[in-house]
Amino acid sequence: TPSNSSAASDVYKRQKPSDDGRDAILHCPNAVDQLNLLKRKIYNRILSLRPWIFYHLYLGCIKEMDKNDRIAKLFKKLQFENIITMVDTHTFSKNPKESIKKKEKIKKYEPLKKVLKYTNIFFSSYEEAMMISNTFGYSISKIEDFLKILVEEFFDEEIKLFGVTDGLDVYSVYGNKKEVFGPLHIRSNYFVKPESLVGAGDSFRAGVLLYLLKNKEEFEKNKLNLREAINMGNLISSLYISAPKENSCLLYTSD
Repeated sequence: TPSNSSAASDVYKRQKPSDDGRDAILHCPNAVDQLNLLKRKIYNRILSLRPWIFYHLYLGCIKEMDKNDRIAKLFKKLQFENIITMVDTHTFSKNPKESIKKKEKIKKYEPLKKVLKYTNIFFSSYEEAMMISNTFGYSISKIEDFLKILVEEFFDEEIKLFGVTDGLDVYSVYGNKKEVFGPLHIRSNYFVKPESLVGAGDSFRAGVLLYLLKNKEEFEKNKLNLREAINMGNLISSLYISAPKENSCLLYTSD
């Protein structure tokens, strides 16, 4: 529970539909700015839930946790407890294309470098990957180069799955320093005319996580069917962005 409890009720509020009619979620950062997940009481509560995956959204958006490499320290502790770690970043630019063109270094991406050392799962969009590359000082000509550098710099004994989404295309790497699969390029088989692209990345990650939760042992033993995992992400993303506006927050299946 954030110490700023009066604001906690505002963490998520239903927002008025956007111009295209799709509902959205309004995140109020001040409700979680004081949240320090390393405090003993809160950290012990996390462990009591016995999670298989701990997913942190978003790096650079919680003041207390973005101080003094706290996310990296938290992830290190969680990995020691055999908990899979996953991190997501926000698009920290009002004009990503311009930032990429200028090779701008964006300060809010800097903590990610220490976090990735203790991260098992990480996906970014193409634009985020290019801005991260500029911030880290990488010189790349294509997405595969970005992933190869991440493998060289951050893959260790831990099993990791890193990737980049670019419209219908997904580039990913999976494994550890002993054996790496990829970079693998997969183009989605589920092209649809979207109602809106809002939520495409989040729903893609949800699909991948769904597959991982159904295949925990394979993931941990470096025997994951990477193509199937990515295709599940593509499927869920396509279903979400093509859903009728009135059902945009819900997906139903017969199972």
